[in-house]
Amino acid sequence: GLRVPTKSLRVQEEKTGVYIRSGMMVKFVEVKVIYRTDEYIICEQEISNDQVLRLYDDVVVKGKRLYDGKIIDSKTISAIMSYKNKFLNPHA
Repeated sequence: GLRVPTKSLRVQEEKTGVYIRSGMMVKFVEVKVIYRTDEYIICEQEISNDQVLRLYDDVVVKGKRLYDGKIIDSKTISAIMSYKNKFLNPHA
């Protein structure tokens, strides 16, 4: 699975997901949480869909007034804190 900070989780239109940085905008992607702590979540890693969280996506963990497709300018970039998600190997 993929590990991301719990504080990055958002609910948009009754779907649970995270915002990621995609070029010069933010994009909402749905996640399926399989494990959760106060500090981080583990979510499924899907490969068949373009609208999912991928390994090494920049996950937005802090930001105000975020929405899907929001353009990131220099002011917004300074307000967004990102996190590179990590792959967890259950067989390690």
